[in-house]
Amino acid sequence: MNEKQATIQIEFEPTLEEYVQFYVYHVMHDKAQKKRIRINQLAMPVVIAVIAAVYFFFFMDAEKYSEPMTWLPLVVFLIVGAFLSARIIDEIPEKLKNLARKAIKAEDIPNVRTLRLEEAGLANETPGARSVTKYEALREMVRDKELTYVYVSSASAVVVPDRAFADAEERAAFFAALKSRMEE
Repeated sequence: MNEKQATIQIEFEPTLEEYVQFYVYHVMHDKAQKKRIRINQLAMPVVIAVIAAVYFFFFMDAEKYSEPMTWLPLVVFLIVGAFLSARIIDEIPEKLKNLARKAIKAEDIPNVRTLRLEEAGLANETPGARSVTKYEALREMVRDKELTYVYVSSASAVVVPDRAFADAEERAAFFAALKSRMEE
């Protein structure tokens, strides 16, 4: 039996936190989301600077522009604004985790998931369903911490935890075989 015909199987129990971690990873690495984050990183300081400039030029006496203490409120406002802007951006992953925990119901997570590399494709089985995705239809494999995401579409992936394998060698062999079949 050659590698193409060999059936390789793993079985594991998915957890809510693994699905939450995938959700956060997927949203944070989505091209549109990255663009929104970049815009927020740039827009927030600009808005703060405009507000500060409006205050400075409309509510300050023009004769005092050259006095250092006149600039102090503006500088403090800009520093605080930049700090708050950075904190808002840094809090996005935690907010996404909380959102995902509310959206994903524990009863929707299958008790047992079996992944099987079959000749026809990647078989994904749970107690209530079975699907086979042809290898050429699989998008990519992405490694994130102790999880590997096997994308079956642009927004959906099979989440495979490292704990599904006896050891690192078994994990490497499984994903090497999967990658080999995806590239054929």
